[in-house]
Amino acid sequence: MATPDRSYRRYRSWNADMDEMGNDALLDYPSTESIPSKRPRCVSLWTCVLAVVTVVILFLLGFCLGYYIRESLNAAEIQKFDCASYRKDKFNDSKLESVHEKIMYFIAEDPRRIGKFVRDFGSTDPISHSPLEKRLEQTIEEELEEYDFDDVDVQEYNIITTYPDPKKPNILQLFDSQGKIKDTVSLKNSPVVEDRSTENTSGSAPYTKFPFVANTLGGSAKGGVFYGHYGRLSDLLSFNNQGINITDQILLLRFGVTSVAEKLQVAQDAGVAGVLLYWDPLDKELAAPHNASFIPYASAGCDQSILFTVPTQTISSKMAAMFLRELQGASVPTTWKGGFNMTYRYGSGNFTVKIQTFNKRKEVFLRNVVGKLRGYSESDKYVIIGAPRSSFPGSSTDALVSTAMLRQIAWSLQYKKTDQWKPRRGIKLISWGGAEFSNAGMREYIKANKHLLGRRAVAYFDLSELATGNKTITATVTPALRNLLNVAAHRVPNPLNPETMILDDWDRKSTVGSSHWSPFKLYTQDVTRHPFLHLAGVPEVHLQFEGMTSEAPGNIDDMRELDSQHHFKYHIAVSRVVTMAVMKLVDDYVLPYSISNYAQTLHVALWQTSEAIKECSDEFRDLAPELTVTDLMTETTTAFDDLIQIYRKNQDILGVKSVNEVKMLFERIFVTDYSGKRFSTHHVLYPVLHDDSSIEHAQELCRVAKETKKWDKVDKFQQKLYRVLHEALRSLRMNE
Repeated sequence: MATPDRSYRRYRSWNADMDEMGNDALLDYPSTESIPSKRPRCVSLWTCVLAVVTVVILFLLGFCLGYYIRESLNAAEIQKFDCASYRKDKFNDSKLESVHEKIMYFIAEDPRRIGKFVRDFGSTDPISHSPLEKRLEQTIEEELEEYDFDDVDVQEYNIITTYPDPKKPNILQLFDSQGKIKDTVSLKNSPVVEDRSTENTSGSAPYTKFPFVANTLGGSAKGGVFYGHYGRLSDLLSFNNQGINITDQILLLRFGVTSVAEKLQVAQDAGVAGVLLYWDPLDKELAAPHNASFIPYASAGCDQSILFTVPTQTISSKMAAMFLRELQGASVPTTWKGGFNMTYRYGSGNFTVKIQTFNKRKEVFLRNVVGKLRGYSESDKYVIIGAPRSSFPGSSTDALVSTAMLRQIAWSLQYKKTDQWKPRRGIKLISWGGAEFSNAGMREYIKANKHLLGRRAVAYFDLSELATGNKTITATVTPALRNLLNVAAHRVPNPLNPETMILDDWDRKSTVGSSHWSPFKLYTQDVTRHPFLHLAGVPEVHLQFEGMTSEAPGNIDDMRELDSQHHFKYHIAVSRVVTMAVMKLVDDYVLPYSISNYAQTLHVALWQTSEAIKECSDEFRDLAPELTVTDLMTETTTAFDDLIQIYRKNQDILGVKSVNEVKMLFERIFVTDYSGKRFSTHHVLYPVLHDDSSIEHAQELCRVAKETKKWDKVDKFQQKLYRVLHEALRSLRMNE
């Protein structure tokens, strides 16, 4: 019997050997019923893997696509939430943007209208209580009513101030070393302002016929002349190091840096006999007269209704130069030197001066014309746009054209009647009375409405001095609103090149040359120039066309005449930027107020201030604790911005409103009690809060402490600064 073949062939279903052995051979093999047979594969392993990978990839693509669509819908919902679905008029984003642009462009719809208005009211700014100023007031009131504003009101305030004697000007006498009179100067300009008193319901109010300093009483003072720089406390303490006693002497002080009221308070406390004020050529302020022989007018208005008793008078730059040449003694510090080509000295020379002023106390009435356009959704919130209605002779604030542009903005806003648009928040247009008296009308309005302004006023836009040159637009503004102005400037054509926008000009200037040019300027310490900021904590915005070209004059009045030949295109350009910024503030559901920008700028400014204090105190003091707080604030603003996005995404109306409340109150936190006697409050960070400067007030306190060896005021400032920074930080931590 043959041995069965047990090779691998037994597992084949068929092969050639089987045919040779015959069918009987199959009987010799074990039964195949118990041996499982291996079925052929239908799909290979690699095919399965490829299928799984394909499914996973398709799933991931579908997931990403779905996420993208969902986020796009969320963004659309946020946009809808911000613009359309929560507006009663159902304006969508594009339609709202179109309305804003139409309002902005409508300002220049008829430039001849501006020219006619200016010609009707003359070539110079009116003076308070003059017939021209009264007619201007009535015109604005009537036109606001004609434009269908929701409410037009004339608010009247009475103030106590002083006027010069209309029959005799103030006098300045010069005496030689022997006490003999060398010269007697009657302080008046040529030509003399016509004396045309006008009667009103409260009695007569005399014209400002002769140059004087308002809010100073008449009196007489005689003494040697000493140059005291800007008249700050640190300036006057420098005389102690020189062994000079300025008691019962005459101080010669420059305008600028601080208000006239602050200068006189420091001088009065120091026991000086009298004060002479002048514009130095180095101080290129807008109020400085371009004529060196002109004797300027000034005002020492302040927050308190108190008149100064120290005899004070303004003199021309030419007269000041004569005094400075005669002064003797040691040379002043380099930082005290002005624009005259001479050696500046402390004084005194071989002469004395006698001041005689005949100012009279007078109660006068001021009127503010207020037009209100209520917001449909947040009627208790509003943006204020204001323009002065008067100014002193020779110290133009461009009041006439500023009023004309306020009128144009009001005219443009009447577009709401034709397209049923109403702002989300309100708009107030105000024509200020008594602007030449240290913005008395504005300060009285703030005093009467201070508690309301703190929670309702979003921002204040100042239309004074809109065009002093024709080179570029600059802005005095809080760091939190710089992005807003960039957005507005991106929408306004540049009058120098209508094919480009204002923002294009800013970008070009910032990249040319090695200097870090910026269109954004600094606030000053002068409370009377920025009363909304210092007294109420309301952000102020002041834009103006400035800078000299070959065509531009160096004077406001001459620039107004030049711009009238170009259909006021420079004034119109500034007004357009103002209008676009205002439209964003009143219609954006989330206020375009960047606290993150504010915090970053604040941190840099405090770092600069800390270095300045460290140097001043010989490494004895710095702001290390305050810088720690600003570090935390910078980090917190990131979380704050994330919270805003969550509120918007979830369409949380109350959440967004709470965010807006924080933004509106943020600037107010830094308004604190003022150590001075003439103003109740001031903004602790100004001057200056800027990315390349330090806080001037802190440096001033440090200079005083170094002279007196008393550091208590520096310590109090640091304590105050630390407290308000902590309060600002807490306000941003809304979830705590």
